Amino acid sequence: PPEESIGPNVDKHPTPSDSKNDQKKEVEKKIAIQAIGRFQVKTARFLKESIKNCFKDDNILKITNDMFIPENLEDYKSLVKKPFLLLSTKDKYTVGKSDIIEMEKENLNGDIGTVYGVGNDRLTPIYMRSIQLVANVVAHNCLSNNPNCTCGSFDSASRMLKRCLPNIEISENDFKDVVEKFSTYCSSNPISEISRREAIASLIASLPFIASH
Repeated sequence: PPEESIGPNVDKHPTPSDSKNDQKKEVEKKIAIQAIGRFQVKTARFLKESIKNCFKDDNILKITNDMFIPENLEDYKSLVKKPFLLLSTKDKYTVGKSDIIEMEKENLNGDIGTVYGVGNDRLTPIYMRSIQLVANVVAHNCLSNNPNCTCGSFDSASRMLKRCLPNIEISENDFKDVVEKFSTYCSSNPISEISRREAIASLIASLPFIASH
């Protein structure tokens, strides 16, 4: 006689390997859940909100012409104040309209099947590449005439860090030490503004590693 049919949710013959896989998934889930809240690994939506709240500039994420490697490399000399030549082709971007976070959304959001919390809780190489690209675009667009983009003094650096990292877990003394170092680096090359842009890019790219509530 034909074998009795068993419903789709019933495992007829569980094997030792199935059991090990289930145990592995459960351990991975517990590790991921424990990590949630300790790192600001943000999805595209929350990353965009954080950056806009930090710099108060609707154009901070836009792709501009001077982000592309010039056809004539001699033109590089005119870009000293904006050293981040981020993009090699204009094929997928609309200059002045493309939003770098929207372009990187898929990489920032991660595989929904592997996410246990409200956001991407795994630091993958793809995520890190995308957030570094976002950070460089932000730094490129963060103009010195925007008061929210200045960080060369203790006070301005302190305001920036408090805006960008409102829930950071750090003592008052340690925060002062961080502010002093950040402001010093930010102002170390004021003529070309390279240091200010590098400091801002480093701050944004570090978000996944900074403990918070």
